[in-house]
Amino acid sequence: MLRLKFILLLSLFPLLLFCQLKSKEKTRRTFYEDGAIKKMTRVKTLQSRNFLLYDTYKRTITIEHEFYNTGVMKAKTKNVFKIGPWGRPCYDVKYERTEFNEKGKRQCYEKELCDEEKHILKEYDDHGRLVKATKTIKKVKYR
Repeated sequence: MLRLKFILLLSLFPLLLFCQLKSKEKTRRTFYEDGAIKKMTRVKTLQSRNFLLYDTYKRTITIEHEFYNTGVMKAKTKNVFKIGPWGRPCYDVKYERTEFNEKGKRQCYEKELCDEEKHILKEYDDHGRLVKATKTIKKVKYR
C-alpha cells in the first residue's frame, strides 16, 4: 500500500512542476521638490516558471497613484496585460482609471475590458454626484 502511494505521488510530481507561476513586484516613487509624493507605481508580473516556446504565460498588473502637491490623490489607474493562450482571448484585459479633484471627490471614472470590447465612462460633478454614465459594448469575433 505504501509503495502504491509512493508511485502515485512520484507520477504526479512532474505535473506540479509544469504549471507553476513565478511573480515579481517592483515599486517606484517620484516626489515633488518639496518632498511630497507625486506618483507611486507598482508593477506586478506573473509568468510561467518553465519556458515553453508556444505555451508561455505572462500577466502584468500596473497600479499607479498620482497625487496633488497637497497630498490629496489626483488619479488612480490599474492596467492588466496578458500574453499567452490561457484565460480570456485578449491582450489588454482590464484598464481602470479614476480621477479626483483637489478636494478628493471623484471627477471621472473610466473602465475598459478585453481590448476595448466593453467601455464604461462615468462623469461626476464637483460634489461627487453622478452626472453622466455611458456604456459601450462591441461585438467581437475571436479566432
